[in-house]
Amino acid sequence: MKWLQSQGSNKWSFLWQWAKSQPLFHIIHSVTDFLQAPKKYEMVKETEQRRLFQFTVIENNKKRCFQLALIGLIGVGYSIVSSQDLLWQLSGGLTILSAVGYGICGIRLKKWMKYMQEGR
Repeated sequence: MKWLQSQGSNKWSFLWQWAKSQPLFHIIHSVTDFLQAPKKYEMVKETEQRRLFQFTVIENNKKRCFQLALIGLIGVGYSIVSSQDLLWQLSGGLTILSAVGYGICGIRLKKWMKYMQEGR
């Protein structure tokens, strides 16, 4: 008791550490964690759904750009066969823009995958 009285403000931290080390405190803490588990599970589930949504959006944009590039290439081929300069220019422009979009989406997808591998 003399030692506790001589410690001043440290005695309260000592008493708090002692109380936390007691089995009853551990049981109360475990029950609290158990009751909070469903909320934590919902938060993790929501985070995973958001990540999946982001991945799906990026992947779908990449697929659309690829499809537009194919349509542009078909247009270029048709315009060469039919000798239509305007169609060739429009199809070539569409192909170039969609190829650039495809590249950008690919880069974004790589960054996203790297970000997910880091465990964030």
